[in-house]
Amino acid sequence: MSPRAGKYLSRFLQLGVTALCFWYLLHDLDLAALGAALLAFSPWHLALALPLFMLSLLPSCLRLNFLCGGRSSLYVSSKALFFGYGVNNLLPAKLGEIAKAAYLTRAKGIPAAASLCAVFWERLADLNVVLAFSVIIGLWYGVTQLYLPLLCGMAALWTVLLLLFRFPDAFMRMTRILPAGRLRDFAGSTIERLGDARQRPQWRWLLVYTIAVWLAFILFTFWFFAVVCGNNIGVMGAALTCIAGGVGMILPSMPASLGAYEAGVVAALTILGADKESALSAALALHLINIIPPVLFTGYSVLFEQVALPGGQESSASGETDSGSAPS
Repeated sequence: MSPRAGKYLSRFLQLGVTALCFWYLLHDLDLAALGAALLAFSPWHLALALPLFMLSLLPSCLRLNFLCGGRSSLYVSSKALFFGYGVNNLLPAKLGEIAKAAYLTRAKGIPAAASLCAVFWERLADLNVVLAFSVIIGLWYGVTQLYLPLLCGMAALWTVLLLLFRFPDAFMRMTRILPAGRLRDFAGSTIERLGDARQRPQWRWLLVYTIAVWLAFILFTFWFFAVVCGNNIGVMGAALTCIAGGVGMILPSMPASLGAYEAGVVAALTILGADKESALSAALALHLINIIPPVLFTGYSVLFEQVALPGGQESSASGETDSGSAPS
C-alpha cells in the first residue's frame, strides 16, 4: 500500500468511527434535557475539578520520569506529558505521543530513539493494565465486549514484541526497506533499544507506576461523578467509565477523540443505569476538564517556549536532527 493510500484509509477510518459515535450519541437524544443537565453543573465544582485533575496526573509524570532513566527531571517530564496531551487534543493521528518524545529530546537532549522508547513502554504498560482492569470490570458487570477486542489486540502486540526480543537482528534487517537514510538509522536505533534487555525498564516498578496511574484516574472519576455530577457510581462504576473512555480514546477519530470518548463514557454510564442526557452531559463536562489544562500549556509552550507542533517545518527539521543523533 502506498503512503498516500494509507493516509486516505486512515482518514476514512477516522471519519467512519466519528460518524458512528456521533450517531450513537445523537439518536433519540432529548436536546432540552441535555441543556438542562449541562446548566445544572456548579461552576465552582467544575473549577475545583481542574486542579484535582492535574493532581491526578502526578503518577503519570512520575512514571514518565522513571522511564527516562534519570536523564530528565520530574519538572521536565511533567511538562512533556502535558504538552503531549495538549497536542493529542489539537491535532489528529495521536501525534501527542511523538510530541511528548520530541519535547524530552529538545528539553534534555535525550536521544530521540530513547525518548520514543520511553513513550512506547508507557503506552504498552497502559494497554496491559487497561486489559487487566477490563477483564475484572467486564466479569463484574458481565460485559465481555469491553475486553475481548483489546485482548486480541494485546495478544498480537505481545507476539510481535516477543519475536523482537528473540530475533532483533531480523527486525533490524527489515529497516533496510525504508527509503530515507536518517529514517532508517532512527528506526534501527529504536529497534535496537527495544530489543536490548539492558535498555528495558524494570517491569516491577513500571507495573507499580502504571497501576498508580490508573488508580489516580479512577479516584478522580469517582470524585467527579459524586461531587460535580451528584451521582455516586461507586469505585467499580468509576473504573468502568475510565476504561470505556480510554478505549474510546484509542479508536481512530477526531482530535481530542471528540465523539469517541463521549460514546465510551455514555455507554458505560448507560450500563450503570443513567439516562442518555445526563450521561452525555457528564461525559462532555469530564472531557472538557481533561482538555483545558493540557491545551493551555501547549499554547504556552508554542508561544513562549518556541516549541513547534508536530508537522511544522521546525519540528520536522528538529526531528531529523534528533533522529540522526539517536544511535549515539
